[in-house]
Amino acid sequence: MTKMNRNYYLLPEEDDPDRTVRNKNCIGKVIFLTVVARPRFDTEGNVTFSGKIGVWPFVQEIPAARKVNIEHEGPSKSSLST
Repeated sequence: MTKMNRNYYLLPEEDDPDRTVRNKNCIGKVIFLTVVARPRFDTEGNVTFSGKIGVWPFVQEIPAARKVNIEHEGPSKSSLST
């Protein structure tokens, strides 16, 4: 969670959401490519292709340049691929 002043309605058994970044200027950006096409039918009216192809994120996992105190996950970092 990134915003400081956001209200959340939680059940009693749910934990409070954690902020994943220290500063609002460090929010990561992710780009997705989604492909959808028109459904294809054969001569009898049966669907041969539903039109749904997929969703792919344009990120790559790269090793972290150095160890930071706030990184508890491990030595990898997601970044946008160009």
